[in-house]
Amino acid sequence: TAADTAPATRAPTASTAPAAGPVGTIGAATLVGVDVKNSNGENIGEIKDVVVDGSGKATSIMLGTGGVLGLGERTVPVGWDQIRIMSDDAGKLQATTSLTKEQIEAMPEYTKDKGAWRAK
Repeated sequence: TAADTAPATRAPTASTAPAAGPVGTIGAATLVGVDVKNSNGENIGEIKDVVVDGSGKATSIMLGTGGVLGLGERTVPVGWDQIRIMSDDAGKLQATTSLTKEQIEAMPEYTKDKGAWRAK
């Protein structure tokens, strides 16, 4: 019978948690609010925005750094190639950079003007 010769099918199995490791394609809005840590595990800021070029390729992130509860915070550009986005065992996004706090503090501050980021 046709049922006897039909290929066996399996229902897809659901994973209980996403695997840890590199992140695939995600939306830029998903990255906003993700904390960025340096190689010592210190929190050095939070992703405020993702900057893309004319072709839609991500070129940098805008990192909110310093300050307390948003007061005194500076926003600086960090090159996309200087950020590594990963997910932990629970699927939570994490961002790391090899930049030090001192290097971040030495970067020029940027502000958003009419939808574009500009040096202050």
